[in-house]
Amino acid sequence: MSHHDPNETFAPSADFVSHAHVDAAK
Repeated sequence: MSHHDPNETFAPSADFVSHAHVDAAK
């Protein structure tokens, strides 16, 4: 998934945490 998601505009904080968690899980 790209770091430039539409959700980033809606909730950058939550999106960042979510992506970080998924990235770490990989």
